[in-house]
Amino acid sequence: MKPSAVSRQPSAIHSWLATAFPPAFSPWQLATGGWRLAARRRRGFTLIELLIVIAILAVAVGVVVLSVPAGDGRLVREEVARLGALFRIAQDEARVSGMALVWEANLEGYRFRPLDAAAAKEWRDEILRPRAWPFAVLQIEGGRIVFGREPLLDPVMLRIVTAESETRLALDALGNLSLVQ
Repeated sequence: MKPSAVSRQPSAIHSWLATAFPPAFSPWQLATGGWRLAARRRRGFTLIELLIVIAILAVAVGVVVLSVPAGDGRLVREEVARLGALFRIAQDEARVSGMALVWEANLEGYRFRPLDAAAAKEWRDEILRPRAWPFAVLQIEGGRIVFGREPLLDPVMLRIVTAESETRLALDALGNLSLVQ
């Protein structure tokens, strides 16, 4: 047999390949194994492609969330949490140092200071520094709390009124600050 005659006649393998693979694959893809890549591409996306899309969407959502201005409600909740932590720090400072501290609040902000006027001149504390409200306060009630050496405090009710809401806070005898509904 001549070699040219053999190549012209389809063998059993060629017949099987023609029936096993759809005609959408080119002879080059069949010969080089590229049909595997083409078949895989037709089934869907790879895991890496899906993870990249999810990461891009997460970054986009994060940018949008951070660019939206915060409302008074969220700022009030954050400030209540900050006040709760500062009240615990002030109570611990008063008990450790033996010096009574006072929290005073007005429409502009709040501050901590020693109860003794002479000690107040020299007292500097970065954590308990004066702070401005991060929102406009229209009215405040109960804006003076004394933290002493005693482990128990006098319970206090605070009321902070903003343009959007009215917030009532309760400071219990153990120094825990909570929202009152």
